[in-house]
Amino acid sequence: MEQASNEYVLALAEELGISPHQALCHTSLLIYWANIHARDGVIRYFTHKELANAALWTGDCTRFFRALEAAEWVVGRLLWDRTGLVPVWRSGHRPPPHVWKWIRAKVLLRDDFRCDACGRYCGEDDLQCDHIVPIWAGGSNRYSNLRTVCTSCHRPKSTREREEAIEHRKRYGEED
Repeated sequence: MEQASNEYVLALAEELGISPHQALCHTSLLIYWANIHARDGVIRYFTHKELANAALWTGDCTRFFRALEAAEWVVGRLLWDRTGLVPVWRSGHRPPPHVWKWIRAKVLLRDDFRCDACGRYCGEDDLQCDHIVPIWAGGSNRYSNLRTVCTSCHRPKSTREREEAIEHRKRYGEED
């Protein structure tokens, strides 16, 4: 992965004692979060804990923030995108796979691996991360619009949504 070998990712990985791939994952999550919550990268109103949680960092929050500063990800309370990735994912598009994996994991943990529809506890393989308001209907990838559902509850919903999406496209003349 080319982005995992850039100097900023490598510096952060060294500061935190983690692999460059892990550093890229944490910073990609933080940048995704910042695009939703921190206009123009201004993070001065957020605590170290909020920033660490956004990046799914489970260690010392202050250490994480100091490492971001030392590796020049944070300069003057502004967060800079040093990944070389395009940081903004439009609401109608899923984030890159490595970021979606972490978002899904966070949603499943938040919901305690319990289906929001039927209340059943399930293993990770039997759970889906579901959009409450579908993307095609104007929903977003924000955590508040995501929930955990089991495969058996998600299947009928997916079929119904597909039919609704097709009807919506026909009605408003949108192409597939």
